[in-house]
Amino acid sequence: GAEPPAVLGRVVTAGGEIDDAAWVRRCAAVRDALHRTRRSPRDAKDVLAELGGGDIAVATGVLLGATARRLPVLLDGPVGLDAGMVSRDLAGQARHWCLLADHGGHPAVRLAADVLRCDPLLDLRLDLGEGANALTALPLLRSVLSLAAALRDRPDQQHAPDADATAGADDTDGDPDAAAFVEPEPAGPGPA
Repeated sequence: GAEPPAVLGRVVTAGGEIDDAAWVRRCAAVRDALHRTRRSPRDAKDVLAELGGGDIAVATGVLLGATARRLPVLLDGPVGLDAGMVSRDLAGQARHWCLLADHGGHPAVRLAADVLRCDPLLDLRLDLGEGANALTALPLLRSVLSLAAALRDRPDQQHAPDADATAGADDTDGDPDAAAFVEPEPAGPGPA
């Protein structure tokens, strides 16, 4: 629903200069495509067929396959977020398996991330291109997962068998949240 100039980033040449004429051509091409398809059905498959390219179709298929297998996917760049939007419309649960590496400051990526309710894992604004931001986030995610796997779960810490523990002893050590993990004493008649 956004206007093309609001979501299309500026075109930067290989020399690092901003090419306003190329940006205007890009905005006009998007505007013309939206005008051409204004009376078409808004079903996700129809939108993909009329406006999406092969790259978005393949990325959408990968996302749908990952959703079916319950595998998280790192999205990066406009193509990844476009595929995320189409996947969400085809299978509503797909957005729950999407992680956004970094929006890179790209306005279309930010808008799509808001619609998908994906917060970026990083806020580096690298804007390196398709997949490069995800490769930057991947080592961080691996480290976090390794650390989480190495740590003991909090409930196990509270219920660890201890030969010296006495019945009814409170071993919460002043932690207010730990009380939620202490098993209640059995109800019923006491000893006679």
